[in-house]
Amino acid sequence: MINQEKTLSGKMNELKKQGYTLEFDIKDNAIHTVDKSHTFAADEFTIDHVYRFEGLANPADNSILYAVTTTTDKKGLIIGPYGTYGEEVGDKIIQKLKERH
Repeated sequence: MINQEKTLSGKMNELKKQGYTLEFDIKDNAIHTVDKSHTFAADEFTIDHVYRFEGLANPADNSILYAVTTTTDKKGLIIGPYGTYGEEVGDKIIQKLKERH
C-alpha cells in the first residue's frame, strides 16, 4: 500500500522506531547496506511499505521511501527519486520496486 506522508525525515524516524534501522543503497540487481557489509539480491528481500513524498516547489524533488525486510530478518530503508532509477540499477530491482507503486 502506498501512503502519502508529510515529511521524509519524519517517516524515516517513525520507521526506525519500528526496527527499520539499516540504510540500503541499490546497485545492479541487489541492495547493499551503506557500509557494504551486507548484500541482498532481488529475491532476498520484501518491500513492506512504500511512501511517496512530493517536493513543494519542484517536481524533481519527489522521492520515494521503501521499508524492506530481508530473508535474514534485517530491516531497513531505501530512498530514491520517485519514478526514476539510475543506470546502476538492474532490471530485477526495478521490476520489484515498480510492482509496489
